[in-house]
Amino acid sequence: MSPVRESMKNLRALSLLICLFLSAGGAAIAQAPAENEPAAPVREFDPGPRGESLAPRPAPEGVPADGQSGNEKGEQTAPPADIQHLPPELRRLLQSRQPLIKEVEPTPALREQLYKQLWSQLANEYVDESKLTDWDERLRKYDGKLNTAEEMDAAIQELIESVGDRWTKYQSPTERMEFSKMVKDGYVLAGLVLRRHADQDWHIDSIMFDSAAYLSELKEGDIIVSINGKNLDKLTEHEVIKLTAGRVGEVIKVVARWDGKEHTVGLTLNKPMEDTVLVRKLPDDVLYIRLPTYEKPEIIDEFYNKLKHEYYEAKGGLTGIVLDLRNNGGGLFDMALKTSSLFMESGTITKSTVHKGQLETVTEYRVRPMPQFAKRMMSDPHMLDFFTWLQNAPMVVLINGSTASASEVTAGALQDNGRAHVIGTHSFGKSVGFTIQELPNGGRFFMTSLKYLTPNGRDLVNTGIQPDQVVEMPRLAPKDLQLVAAHDYVVKLAAKRFQQVQDGKDLAGKPASELERLDANPYRTPLILIGFVIGLLILAYTQLASNKKK
Repeated sequence: MSPVRESMKNLRALSLLICLFLSAGGAAIAQAPAENEPAAPVREFDPGPRGESLAPRPAPEGVPADGQSGNEKGEQTAPPADIQHLPPELRRLLQSRQPLIKEVEPTPALREQLYKQLWSQLANEYVDESKLTDWDERLRKYDGKLNTAEEMDAAIQELIESVGDRWTKYQSPTERMEFSKMVKDGYVLAGLVLRRHADQDWHIDSIMFDSAAYLSELKEGDIIVSINGKNLDKLTEHEVIKLTAGRVGEVIKVVARWDGKEHTVGLTLNKPMEDTVLVRKLPDDVLYIRLPTYEKPEIIDEFYNKLKHEYYEAKGGLTGIVLDLRNNGGGLFDMALKTSSLFMESGTITKSTVHKGQLETVTEYRVRPMPQFAKRMMSDPHMLDFFTWLQNAPMVVLINGSTASASEVTAGALQDNGRAHVIGTHSFGKSVGFTIQELPNGGRFFMTSLKYLTPNGRDLVNTGIQPDQVVEMPRLAPKDLQLVAAHDYVVKLAAKRFQQVQDGKDLAGKPASELERLDANPYRTPLILIGFVIGLLILAYTQLASNKKK
């Protein structure tokens, strides 16, 4: 068989195995509507603080390839120009098949109908009905009062804000047009994800990787007092986002408060690096790999291929793995399942809950052990060794305050199953998903409609993942202390396992008389027996792996 056909055979077998061994059901999948049927709302899972969409959408019809917005009818549309460098929040605002302005002027009756449609969707599908206060009274609150687009926008905004959920929101056509113009003019964002907390201050909830904010001394939790001299007290979220935007090279002056003092920080706007998997070998043959996002399926493919390449390049001689999920704001739920399953032989990844009316659906996503027939189907004799290494090598997951949503699925699954040691700081705490719906007035509606728990039943909303080992990062630290701690942990665990193997070999080589003498000590007997059994098992596995490689 030629090398090309052999490679294709291995690839097909691998695809079969990945599909076969991830046991899950009930995943929410956006399907294209049949012809002449209305488009259903698109369900997106865990966009994270960065706001990634579940899947990239094709450019809207009627938009020229050179990025100019508009079509032959003069409609204003979201530009499909090169927007990959933009934060996912902004990309999601722009990627749409719907024109931002409709030519049909709605009547007051149509405006009331839209308002009640959103009321009904929240009543039936919102994830926490306890937050729908006075909902019956809100149904007809604006009857006969929605005579203009501005009145309708204000009514919808008031309805949604009453829920008190930052992920359930309404974006008006005007706001979307402003974002569209920002992109067309070449604007980028500083990488700050801000939110007004109960104290009425604007806090940094998360920071985008490789952004101007990421390269500064700012940290999650800092309070932003002003931007370019403008106080944020009375501004809306949309207005605050606009203040963090500018052209590449411009400097945004931010006044931030931490440790009880105010500090002025200059953010030089840059174009963040393209999303790519970073991999390198640390001292002592520890493999470091950074997963930047779950937003794109091709990123997960790249992640797997680089893991495999490094393993084969080292001929299996890698000490362990450091998986870096810091500043990974999430993305595709299915990609979180796929990534988690790579490192787990079996066990639960997560449990999700959705409801529609009185019907509630709870889904458990599990990984099943690989069946023997599938192992025998592998034409590459080293592929099984690679999977075994992925599922058993000493492993650390790095997280921080900007690790969110889908990345928390992976971190929580590996932590709860005892597969990996988690190091860093408290994660973001966003274990919900939402649906996105294009509205006939050109606006967009986001509704939280799904929540998930870790395998041990932990609800991460507003709590996040607590690391097994907390390591703080000082501002502008010259050394990555979290990565140093991760490296040290992997090396020590690998050394401990190696010593266990050696102890097992030593015990296996001792004569029976000496083993009997050791047994005379009642306090050592249980430990010796356990060590003896473990040693024999590890020795047998080592010899089997060695024979396969030969």
